[in-house]
Amino acid sequence: MSDNTIPTFAVAILNGQAVFKCPSCRKRNIHGTGALPGHRISHCPCWLDGYNLTLVDDAAPAEGGR
Repeated sequence: MSDNTIPTFAVAILNGQAVFKCPSCRKRNIHGTGALPGHRISHCPCWLDGYNLTLVDDAAPAEGGR
């Protein structure tokens, strides 16, 4: 799924960690909160060039592997 476009995913902060579900494989990805927003290396094989993370808007419901 890698192409020239690096996707951006919104994360929720759960237990001090940045969390989101990959929209392709549905794997729960957990990252540290340092340097948010920012680029991360993917924990799943779907995004060979990694992805950017940004914080969920406070008014939006937080998804993150509940």
